[in-house]
Amino acid sequence: TLIVAPLLSVHLGADYSDNTLRNKLIVGHTRTEVYLADLLSCVLTAVTLDVLYLALAGILCIYPVLGMSGVLLRVSPGQMLVWVAVALLARAAYAALVKLLVTALGNRTAASIAALLLVVGATLLCASAFSEIAHIERGLAGAYPVENAEARLAFWHTLMDVLPTGQYIQVSRLDTPNLSRMPLLSLAVIAASTCAGLLLFRRKDLK
Repeated sequence: TLIVAPLLSVHLGADYSDNTLRNKLIVGHTRTEVYLADLLSCVLTAVTLDVLYLALAGILCIYPVLGMSGVLLRVSPGQMLVWVAVALLARAAYAALVKLLVTALGNRTAASIAALLLVVGATLLCASAFSEIAHIERGLAGAYPVENAEARLAFWHTLMDVLPTGQYIQVSRLDTPNLSRMPLLSLAVIAASTCAGLLLFRRKDLK
């Protein structure tokens, strides 16, 4: 994630800095076509990097080294493919958010910094969410009373499922209690960020 964020930001920010976007419009492309083409390139880049990472991890046997070999041996290949598909879709949602961020800022340096801050912020938020979930679950197990435990637990689980970073962390931990809704939420994030980005890009001054 820390590699993808600045990579996409620098690539997209260069289009603004070098007047590439304006040139694309001059030759007859619509703003919608330009935005969607850039979005597609971002998604393909992010997903390709993830696939390469997974291939390298498999070759080097990273998962057994991390102590996950026992879990991996107990799940079916189908389950593994589902986890991979969910993670890649979450990465696509993350790429869509980066594209929206760069469109809003329109500057390569500012976009790179903002994207890194977004990653760090989302990671810290997810860490807090995991801590809160563990705390509430211990309370529900009878360790101590927790006020509004069910509602709080639902909130934190929903937050983790909505955030692409949260989904990615859950898959990396092989712990996805709400797996069935995660792809739908990723698609919702992609749709919402793309609509917002298109509206913003259509009104943006590209001088």
